[in-house]
Amino acid sequence: MKEDFKKIGYTLREIAEYFCKKTPREVTFADADNYDYEISEIFQKWQKVSFGVPFEKEFPCFDAFWEELASWNAQEPWTHEKAERIIRLAEKALKEIDEYLKKRIIEGVVKELEILSNENPRDFFYSFESYIDTYYEDSICALILKWEQSGYGDFGATFPITAGVVAKLESLNDFVERPREVYADIIASAKDALKEVKEYKI
Repeated sequence: MKEDFKKIGYTLREIAEYFCKKTPREVTFADADNYDYEISEIFQKWQKVSFGVPFEKEFPCFDAFWEELASWNAQEPWTHEKAERIIRLAEKALKEIDEYLKKRIIEGVVKELEILSNENPRDFFYSFESYIDTYYEDSICALILKWEQSGYGDFGATFPITAGVVAKLESLNDFVERPREVYADIIASAKDALKEVKEYKI
């Protein structure tokens, strides 16, 4: 279910970003009409997974942007003011979506660190791979990759303790079993990393 939230967020981001990259002259009725339809389909998906949270409450800026697209009918002529307003609303929507996605990534990292900090050193050799394998979309390494691919900056610079824990995890990726003390050190470091991430303000 959480993955549905993220997929919806990334799709909305792509739409807002598309309009942000345009000049007013490049904004057309065809764009507005096509994306009005696409957003309405995303809205239907949101209603199925949001547990009653209204779309307009979670994304008020994006909702205003969508309303502006939907208000453009085929008989209405293109105007510079209309196109400029769409771009301006798209910029606000993009900022809002980025904050939403950052929050989702941070929540995922917190969850991973909470699990990691409660691992047992005795059994850790058999579980560490799940934290670093990007095949798992909710692994800490996959989440960091998504953070950086989304243009949110250098994760390691923002979260140096967490990045250090990840580096230690990646150093284990030769399938050579280490002494329990090595695993205990990583698990202890995860507690400091958890505090670091929880203190981050979006």
